[in-house]
Amino acid sequence: MRPRRAAIARRPRAARPRTARPRAVTAALVGASALLAAGALAGCEGSVVIGDGDAGPRQTITQELSSPVTKVDIGTSGTMTVVVGDEPSLTITAGDQVIREITAVVHGDTLDIDLPGAWFNTGRIEYELVLPALSSISVRGSVDVSGEIAPAGPVAVSIEGSGDVDVTGADGADEVLVDIEGSGDVALDDLDAQAVTVAIDGSGSVRLAGTTASLDVSIPGSGEVDADGLLAADVRVAIEGSGDARVHAERTLDVRIDGSGEVRYTGDPQVSEDIDGSGDVGRA
Repeated sequence: MRPRRAAIARRPRAARPRTARPRAVTAALVGASALLAAGALAGCEGSVVIGDGDAGPRQTITQELSSPVTKVDIGTSGTMTVVVGDEPSLTITAGDQVIREITAVVHGDTLDIDLPGAWFNTGRIEYELVLPALSSISVRGSVDVSGEIAPAGPVAVSIEGSGDVDVTGADGADEVLVDIEGSGDVALDDLDAQAVTVAIDGSGSVRLAGTTASLDVSIPGSGEVDADGLLAADVRVAIEGSGDARVHAERTLDVRIDGSGEVRYTGDPQVSEDIDGSGDVGRA
């Protein structure tokens, strides 16, 4: 993993008069007086807005998830820990003024989490998401996701921004898709998949380990893929720019480089290459 970039400070927004907002609240709270609408997290097609201002004293709220959530889309900063469990729930710990602004909405099988507005200082935001299985993680922003996912089918991880995803338990996925736009990092271990696809548009990085029948890597930029710990039969790598890839191929390795990219490989594959520029292919 590369060193994380310094966060960009945002201009504090101007103070605004508070206005009362209607709330339908039925949720039980843990250690807090902030309110979380049960309908938003119990599968209703609605949302809950949880105040504004500085972060304030830290509080914690917990809500059970009654609908079959298998995907999460999060657009805030902070950290999220994913836990495999039979009683689905979302727990949020943050300053009371921040926690009142967080929106958590269930649409079908997807839990959408966001923090509207521009914040100068949100303080620490911590999430714990308990689900029997999680098949899709989408990060928009700088949140770091870790834990175990235990998927029952294909796994999709996408990052738009500088967030990190480092999870285990994806060995049950027959297909894995990783898509990064920006400088995010993804680490997936113990894979046992038929197909793994990686696309990096930016300077992000991906680390993979396990086994797969096929690995397809696309890097239109300066991204890095460290996949020599992923034992693959057939590998295809396409680089446009200065990206780097380390892979392991048992049977075939097909490399296309347009630019100064570099591919290093282990294994004893039949290698085909097409290079336009100063790119290079060689053994690790």
